[in-house]
Amino acid sequence: MEDPAGCHCCRSEQDLCARGGAGCAHRKTIEKPFDNRRGSLILTPVREVSMRPRLQFLSTGSAVRELQALLNQRLPELQPALMTDGKFGEMTLQRVRAFQKKHGLTIDGVVGPVTWAVLAGKVPPKPAFPKPKPAIPQPAGGKAAQKAVVSGCTIRCTHGSQPSTLKISGARPACIGDCQPFVNVPPFGLCRTMANPHTRALTLGAQATAQQSGSGGANVLLPGPCVPVLPSGWSPAGQWELVNNFPSIDRSSVLMCGYGGMITIA
Repeated sequence: MEDPAGCHCCRSEQDLCARGGAGCAHRKTIEKPFDNRRGSLILTPVREVSMRPRLQFLSTGSAVRELQALLNQRLPELQPALMTDGKFGEMTLQRVRAFQKKHGLTIDGVVGPVTWAVLAGKVPPKPAFPKPKPAIPQPAGGKAAQKAVVSGCTIRCTHGSQPSTLKISGARPACIGDCQPFVNVPPFGLCRTMANPHTRALTLGAQATAQQSGSGGANVLLPGPCVPVLPSGWSPAGQWELVNNFPSIDRSSVLMCGYGGMITIA
């Protein structure tokens, strides 16, 4: 029988209602960032969190759009904001990993029940960007010197043919905003992925020429210049400090290229 407050979910579980229908645990609500139909904030029952689908790289659909909107809301310091296009691509994967790192979750890029719960505010997250520990003097070449990221550090791209050197103006630590091509991140030689339009054009041209002449070499890859396309900044350090109003980075930070490459700090 339906309870006086209209709690349909507890018809056979009245023991779950601490104060009758109005106190049913199933009726607690959390904030949801948007309504696709109304474009405004709405409230969603907590029980829906456990019903969210498991999302990962290349997932698509309305659940991915909701994930992208939540990530934009929970990570306002990362710019530009994600497009809520319902496609779980490289940028969405990077933001999921950044969110998981920020809240002390397993950094696997998979949005399961725990990540959904923290995104929705159901589980109290760990403090965002923990306060840096007091600096401990280290001898030259010690652990602190090994983890510092400054101008001149070697950086590598998974698709590049050679390493490059991070460039930063002034004698300051690097921050997540030091991600401008050429200015901060020089090219990495030649790019070995067909996602790069220069590599694709050179390779397809060579293959067409080889097929016409019958000289073979139809499967040759001709890499073009490895000039990174950087839609977002570096992932922040675990123990960070503000540099130019941005969180600093360390040697575990990564930078994603729009062509699918991952840039790391040596």
